[in-house]
Amino acid sequence: MIQQHMEAAKLPGVSVLVFKDGKPVYSKQYGYTNLETQEQPTQNSLFQVASISKLVTGTAILKLYEQGKLHLDDDINKHLPFSVKNPSFPDTAITFRMLLSHVSSVSDGSFFFGSPYWDMYNEIGKPTYKAEPLDSFITHYFKSDEKYYDEKDNFNDAKLGTMLEYSNVGYGLLGYLVEQVSGMPFNEFCKQEIFSPLDMKHTRWLIKNVEKETMAIPYNYNLLSNTYVRLGAYELSTYSESGLKTSSAEFMRFLHVFWIMVKR
Repeated sequence: MIQQHMEAAKLPGVSVLVFKDGKPVYSKQYGYTNLETQEQPTQNSLFQVASISKLVTGTAILKLYEQGKLHLDDDINKHLPFSVKNPSFPDTAITFRMLLSHVSSVSDGSFFFGSPYWDMYNEIGKPTYKAEPLDSFITHYFKSDEKYYDEKDNFNDAKLGTMLEYSNVGYGLLGYLVEQVSGMPFNEFCKQEIFSPLDMKHTRWLIKNVEKETMAIPYNYNLLSNTYVRLGAYELSTYSESGLKTSSAEFMRFLHVFWIMVKR
């Protein structure tokens, strides 16, 4: 079944791990982490896990809540150096809870889905590629006098808290808020408060810290030519929404925390 799904989704490699009581009960890997060298994955291979990254970003916010540094229903502007408001509802506060739940009215606007954000994405894997820093992107996207700001595109017109709209930029904003509240870079806060306590020694957000020999190479699949196109390890400007690089063995430790909470 797994191999059928891999073929349907054109996934070059997969690592599957099932655990109970904090211990693996099933671990098996399929395909390749590098198609050129035919290297096979292990449970310690690092995969770029895309939007699963949002689970860690949400946990980082809850760590700050646990430390008494924010409340989930705070107006996020209490913690920002500039104001973020939906122009259609200027008197309604955007809260952490809204951002976490994708009901904040923050949209992935045409800049995020179009040029030049995805033009930059198309440069991934090339030596010249360099993602715009998270704080720079968020500032340009939300400040009304900055270059990515568009009041019609960057927000929807639904009353805040009432309409679900999945928002990658919203989780980019949460990563930036972690930095503002903690006074630390987002990746460093996660290392200190989440990864190190859970002994996730090899889990990383940024390329510069990744042990390249353990990384499963990301590929696109070209439907016209029926070929895989190598991307290489990468990060995006809003890396707090999709940039996590982790292994099945280490991510098990993160998920185990929530299993314990549910069991209690």
